[in-house]
Amino acid sequence: MRKNLLQPEAKEAILSRINKLTPQTQPLWGKMNLNQMLRHNTDAILQVYGDVEITPRGNWFLKQLMRYIILKTDMPTPREKAQKFMKYHGCKKYKST
Repeated sequence: MRKNLLQPEAKEAILSRINKLTPQTQPLWGKMNLNQMLRHNTDAILQVYGDVEITPRGNWFLKQLMRYIILKTDMPTPREKAQKFMKYHGCKKYKST
């Protein structure tokens, strides 16, 4: 089974790695410093929760492909994944839709 943040041991592993970071931590890849990386990850999470509006990009083919995948398969949307995560962990902002 793949690791995910719904598993307590995986969540603890990620949190312990984050807590070890300092402003002097050197990136292992890329050019972002610690603040930029944390902001980048936070923005991605806020987008999934719907707190930050994003401008859709892509062409007609990609839109049709994604529409087919989301509507015709059992794959949950990012919003559904986030809601499941928030409900599982008892987050206050959870809204059942």
